[in-house]
Amino acid sequence: MVRRLKSELVGGDGRARFPKRRLDVIEVAYPEDERQVHAWPKEYARLRQADAADDGERYATEFVLKLLKKRLFSSPAAFAATLSQHEKTVTGRREDKAATRRPSPGILRRQITQTDVFIQLGGNSHVRESHPYCCPGP
Repeated sequence: MVRRLKSELVGGDGRARFPKRRLDVIEVAYPEDERQVHAWPKEYARLRQADAADDGERYATEFVLKLLKKRLFSSPAAFAATLSQHEKTVTGRREDKAATRRPSPGILRRQITQTDVFIQLGGNSHVRESHPYCCPGP
């Protein structure tokens, strides 16, 4: 299978088959309550990062916080489910810390990059699947 960008596709006459994509910035004036919703994850992230013991834990914390943020802006139900699971993990973590297998920083860095790209692309799974930095092929 060969995948191409729309900008690479030309018709028989050599002209582009699709119009050039144009992006415009749209300023949004968020009300104070919505700004507060954005501020809470940042504050929680700052507190969690300050508590991280080493690089591996810092990357794991960053990854989890990005997932929470992604779910928060996805849907209230998704956020509630993820937050509930996160709370169970955090409250049980200290008791069972030695038995937990921790992922390597390299794996976490890659997952963070993919999550960042997904968030930057607006959570659009169609775009995410075709973006080389978000979901690299096998």
